[in-house]
Parts: sequence; C-alpha cells; structure tokens
Amino acid sequence: VKNGQSIFHLVETKQVNRCTKSIYTYVDRNILDTKNIDLPRKVKLKKRKIAKKYQYDGNSEIDRSGRMFNDFLKYKFSNKTSFHAQMDFLGSKDDSPQQIFTITFVPCQFTLLAVFDKCSTVDDVVNFFDNLEETLGTKDFKSIFEVMLTDRDILFKKFNEFERSAINPNEKRMKVFYCDPSASYQKGNVENVNGQIRTIFPKEDIIKGLDDETIKIINSNLNNRSLASLNGSTPYEAFKLAYGEKILQALDISCIRSKDVKILNYRAYKD
Repeated sequence: VKNGQSIFHLVETKQVNRCTKSIYTYVDRNILDTKNIDLPRKVKLKKRKIAKKYQYDGNSEIDRSGRMFNDFLKYKFSNKTSFHAQMDFLGSKDDSPQQIFTITFVPCQFTLLAVFDKCSTVDDVVNFFDNLEETLGTKDFKSIFEVMLTDRDILFKKFNEFERSAINPNEKRMKVFYCDPSASYQKGNVENVNGQIRTIFPKEDIIKGLDDETIKIINSNLNNRSLASLNGSTPYEAFKLAYGEKILQALDISCIRSKDVKILNYRAYKD
C-alpha cells in the first residue's frame, strides 16, 4: 500500500492470502498497520456539488456538425466499433509550468500519459499525434486511434488536423468526436483515470521538472495494475491481447512484476 498498490491489486496478485472484503474489514477495525487514510481511493460520502455550466472560450465559432456525442454513438454502431480512445488534460495549478495529457483506451483500460508545457497550443497537440504516427506507422496508429472522443477544450479544436495523416496527407488516420457541453460524464473513462492519477499528480502540487523518461516509467506502472474492471487482469495484458506486443514496445510500455508496481507522487519516479 505504501507503494500505491490497491487492496484489489494485492489480493489478485496473491500478495496477501485473504479476500478483498476481509482486508478492508481489517483496515476498518484497525487490525492492520494500514489505515483508511492510507487508501487514497477509499469510498467516502461527500456533499453533492451543483454542476457548473462551463464553456471554453472561442468554442462558439467552431462548427462541430456531425461530430457530436450522438454522432459518435451512431458511428460506433454503424461501423461495429468496439474500441475507442478518449483524451483530456488533467487540471493543474495556474502556476504549474507543465500539465498532464491523458489518453485512455476503452474498454481495455489502458492509459497513455504525456507531459506538455502549460503554454502549449493546439499545434503542439497535433504534433504529438504526428510524432506518434511516425513512431507507430500509419497502420498501427489507425488501429488504436480509429475513434477519438474528447471535450471542447480549445486545444482540441483542430479536428481536421488531428484526423489527417502526417505521413499520407490525403489519408484519414482517426475520427474525432466531441462530448456535449457540460457533459464530461460522456467521456467517463478518461475522467475516472484522471481521478486515479491524482495520487501521482495531486491538485495542490506544482507540476514541474517532468521529462519523457519519467512519464514512460509512470505509464508502465499504471498499466500493470490488476483491475477489478478487467476481472483481475492488467491494462497491459488487455492491450496486448487487443493490439499486440509490437505497439506496446513502440510506446515504450514495459511489463512490471505485480509486487514491483508503484503508484506514488511523480517525484518518487525521478529519484
């Protein structure tokens, strides 16, 4: 638990010889040294917040006809698409010089994080995908990014640039759709992951000094957690089954032994 491993992960990987419910009971009864305060995702009842209506500046001038959430659902049904990706930026303090870009792959629960400067532009996000396509090749890129769902962040406005191939400009490499206004729940997978990675990037922290190598280490640890939503398998195993090991190697995601998985503050990965 001190390494950030969840109770479920410990039970599924047989690091403890009791069921998940029993371990939580022991924690609640103070039988163990581990306390509820040591479990960052422990369920707590909180007063419901009233949802705020929010609209990104400059969104009113963008025509997203045919790219709304209902269009996304129709596209998935018409094309019998089982897999899709979701992307978002993790919120950070105003004085943080860096920010975290999150991509999740549904339903294999795979997560790909990247670090951007706080002053990054939409072109920087486009360049990120261009570089990924160069690394993976257009065919493999299209296999994992066939459909992308995101919010109306101004950094995601150039859907035509996201969709066109950097290698073959006349070819489409992905299809981009947007959630409805004030409906972040429509991309619930990436929102859920953003909540989970708050252990690594707390709201109160100033994000700085992150490099690509540190992000690769964090990505590998995140994707080797045993998850209840995958019946005890890891996102690494699910992604490998869906897309093959070659793409994992190209993304620099490594397999980590269950007992060595660490979900800690990002500074711990730099030491």
